[in-house]
Amino acid sequence: MFRRIAIINRGEAAMRLIHAVRDLSAESGDHVETVALFTDEDRSATFVRAADLTYPLGAAATRPYLNHELLECALVETGADAAWVGWGFVAEDPAFAELCERIGVTFVGPSAEAMRKIGSKLIAEEATAGGGGSGISLSLSAANRDPSRYADPGVLDVTRTGNQHLAFGHGVHLCIGQQLARAELRIALRALFTCFPGLRLHGATEDVPLRSESLIYGVRELPITW
Repeated sequence: MFRRIAIINRGEAAMRLIHAVRDLSAESGDHVETVALFTDEDRSATFVRAADLTYPLGAAATRPYLNHELLECALVETGADAAWVGWGFVAEDPAFAELCERIGVTFVGPSAEAMRKIGSKLIAEEATAGGGGSGISLSLSAANRDPSRYADPGVLDVTRTGNQHLAFGHGVHLCIGQQLARAELRIALRALFTCFPGLRLHGATEDVPLRSESLIYGVRELPITW
């Protein structure tokens, strides 16, 4: 069990970890402290106030969550025995995982070797050439994280140019519009069933046509009646 976990992330990602650690501590009876690493822009943020300990990283404009030297100082000075990175920033940086190992801090995530293997083109080539039904699923969202095109592919930058789309969703980055979408859905569904209280599916559930030609699986159309 860890004694003190440094959170190398911010916002909702940090709050998720703080809540998870609190739940774990309540179940086990062993208190685990959380350390919020924060920038000047987040000094009064909820995750900073909710953490047990805090550590200032300086100006957000300098992108401190990507600064290995600064993060090492933070881990050592706070006495953290584990580092949780969540997604984005250094979450997929094998060099940071190696840094943690060097200073005796547990990196909560895959090993540096595993990250390098996952990111290696050789693995993709082996998978396609291996035969026996091996295959690869390609995601358009990866285009926003191409290190050959962007100096900081792991950073969510909505002003980035040169790409034909902007990927959202629960992956490397949390969807920045999810709360609005949930609110809209709750309002729309409530209004829909208020106006049409007898609304129901037209036909059998197994007859609803589904989409299966892309990575996003779902309903092609939904026949209804009232």
